[in-house]
Amino acid sequence: MDQRIISYHYEDQVKNIVNLVLGTSELDEEGFSKEIRIVGIGDYSETLVAQSVFDQSPVGIVGIWINLQAIQKGEIDFKKILKAMLKQCDDGQRDFVDASVEVEELLEALCKALWSKSYLLVFDGIWDINLDWYFRLKERLQWCNKSNQSRLIIVTTRLDGVAKRMVGPNNLYRIQPFSDEDIWLNIETFTDTFGFPLDHPIVLKTKDEIIYHCHGLPLAATTLHTIMVNRIYGGE
Repeated sequence: MDQRIISYHYEDQVKNIVNLVLGTSELDEEGFSKEIRIVGIGDYSETLVAQSVFDQSPVGIVGIWINLQAIQKGEIDFKKILKAMLKQCDDGQRDFVDASVEVEELLEALCKALWSKSYLLVFDGIWDINLDWYFRLKERLQWCNKSNQSRLIIVTTRLDGVAKRMVGPNNLYRIQPFSDEDIWLNIETFTDTFGFPLDHPIVLKTKDEIIYHCHGLPLAATTLHTIMVNRIYGGE
């Protein structure tokens, strides 16, 4: 996917979420400013949008980004999640090398690190339906923060049911698919890069078919573009 096209297409969606998340000052009944769930459309759009929002965090807000797929394999490891969060609280200075450290000790350390601070937590790429760790973390952060600082949580997933369980029925943001024009613009960018003409017979013949089968998904456009390149250069 061409990042310029991605950025252009998702610009308005990023602005909407920034206003929704970072424009919040009042706390909800659980003591959090806002919890947002971003549900993707079959590619990595939810991560790209969340990253753009994360990058626009105001100065003074502690930003913690947890890529769940990167720090775990298989079942959720709550200790790994907490250690990754703590490491980002103090620019990597904190390192729990003792494997015997208990979850409660890590939770206590996290509460102390975030005490009276504004923070934005992003949990990216949630697939597991076991969410006990999340509710335990949220409950602990709820009572250990007694100030009026902003406490923001963004959850990204492709599983709508998981997102609803984590942050409730409100504040759902579904990533909108590409328009046909943007899908083809993305393919044209790749086509120019590979140097074959856009008026090539195969390109002209398959344009409408490719756009149709992409269903607005840029990742599908990338895959189908690769097939088109192979047909042109490989004679398939």
